[in-house]
Amino acid sequence: VGEIPQGLPKFSVPRAFEYAESLIPTAFLITGVAILESVGIAKALAAKNGYELDSNQELFGLGVSNVLGSFFSAYPTTGSFSRSAVNHESGAKSGVSGIVSGIIITCALLFLTPLFESIPQ
Repeated sequence: VGEIPQGLPKFSVPRAFEYAESLIPTAFLITGVAILESVGIAKALAAKNGYELDSNQELFGLGVSNVLGSFFSAYPTTGSFSRSAVNHESGAKSGVSGIVSGIIITCALLFLTPLFESIPQ
C-alpha cells in the first residue's frame, strides 16, 4: 500500500472557504442521509430492545461529533447498520462499546500503522 502516516490527525481550523458555496447542496444531501440512517438504526434497536428513543439526543450527538471531527479532517459520521448489528448481537448495552471501539482504533493508529504498509493493493 505504501507509507501510511502514523498517529492521529493534527488539529487544524478550516481556513479555505472558497468552495463552501458549491459544497452546500452536497452537504445537505449527506446530512439528510446521515439523519435517516442514524435515527432509523436507533429506532429499530429501540423497538427491538424495548427502550424509548430520544431522536433529538441522537441528532445532537451526531452534530457534535461532526463539528469536532471537522477540526481533524474527519469524514462525516453517521450511524452504522453493520456495527450496530454487531454491537447488538454481541450483547452491548450502552455507548461504552463505542468508546472501547474508539480506543482500539486510536491504538491501531498510534502503534500498528507500520504493519499496514505491506498489505497488497
